[in-house]
Amino acid sequence: MQRYEFSLIREAMADLIKQMNLTVSPRDTQVAMVTFGTSSKVEFKFNEHRTTADVKQAILSVPQYRAGSSQLEQALQYCSRVFDPSEQQFGARTDSGRVLLILTDGESLYDPNQAAEDLKRRLGVEIFVVGFKRISEQQMMAVSSHPKHHHVFYFENAGKVRKMVERLPSVNVKKLKP
Repeated sequence: MQRYEFSLIREAMADLIKQMNLTVSPRDTQVAMVTFGTSSKVEFKFNEHRTTADVKQAILSVPQYRAGSSQLEQALQYCSRVFDPSEQQFGARTDSGRVLLILTDGESLYDPNQAAEDLKRRLGVEIFVVGFKRISEQQMMAVSSHPKHHHVFYFENAGKVRKMVERLPSVNVKKLKP
């Protein structure tokens, strides 16, 4: 992913937060962000931002993309720690629904299916995948939740990812069971 593509992705994510009308607060929706490439990093934790405006600003302020290869398997393993309430440093709650939105431009070097299944089964995470460029449709389908046609989106390039905001179904996080 090029730097300008990462900027487009950040803008699309900020638009998505606005479009979903999320009420971000300690008692309502909480958002965390993890970036990945060859390694993974928590950009901000679930309990770090207390308003929707703060989350949007945090997304737009992520300094750079994670260079390197697409290590989706490692990123999903890392996200299982982020979503796990027993890993208190990330701020996940036991009483909340869990949604993971993966944005990726490349096929993972290692099979991410086991790590995705762990997130879905053990932690009840609903997984959406947005891919562009050279991502494998088969891999996107394998890691996403069901029904696949509501959880997988492909775009030719990062410039078109903003259309995701229009196409991604409305997810009522409050109705998801932990």
